[in-house]
Amino acid sequence: MKTTFTYPLPTQNYVTGISTTRVGSYNYDGPDEIIFEISDAGLIVDVDPDYEIFDPVKHRIVVNPKSNANDLPVAYYFQDRFTKDTPDKNVQDGFVHNYTYNDEPQPNGEVYKAKVNLRLSDAYDLVWDFEKSNGAGIASGNWSFVQKTREETNIWKQRAEMRAASVGIYTNHQSLSNAAHVGVASYIAACKTFADNNPPLKEWKILNTPKVGTEPKLAEDARKEIVAQTAKLNLPLLDEDI
Repeated sequence: MKTTFTYPLPTQNYVTGISTTRVGSYNYDGPDEIIFEISDAGLIVDVDPDYEIFDPVKHRIVVNPKSNANDLPVAYYFQDRFTKDTPDKNVQDGFVHNYTYNDEPQPNGEVYKAKVNLRLSDAYDLVWDFEKSNGAGIASGNWSFVQKTREETNIWKQRAEMRAASVGIYTNHQSLSNAAHVGVASYIAACKTFADNNPPLKEWKILNTPKVGTEPKLAEDARKEIVAQTAKLNLPLLDEDI
């Protein structure tokens, strides 16, 4: 069967939140009925398997996009399994989705190419939720489109925190001098300040993460004492940039 449908999309790609105005338009060209095998966790194991599904009452789900419009997004999610012809000579027996992009200038001067017309599989994971209501008087269990999100990170923050942790094991270490203890405490405090000044951001949108401030350096005398102890006690070596 062939038909079209729309489905809500995230307000911003990979950021929590579904838009009330942004929708994707999709063309379904596939079977009238599809059988899914799902696991105990609700994950899709196979689509239209050619074997008998174990415990079919629980693990066999049939969708009927022709008779149930709610099943269309579920059927479309695996559109690439049913579309064999493609206009792309470099792709064999696959489904091609021609993306359009929106330029998003970044604070560091780079330009991120944000996908406009997402595939459903770009925006969501499709799972079977055994507890999801299927309507009053109907047994529980329904499909769920779980939004795909990406964690905000910052390589400079992560690096400072890792270095502070590696030096932190020497806090109040009995083999170090008082001066070295002061150097260790000062370095850890400086790393925290540096990390706070480089908060998490959407690093997937940029190639070069901007660095705010100068990376802290451990006092040389404290470093020498620690290096001596690492060799003596077979402790992890300090990063050369600490």
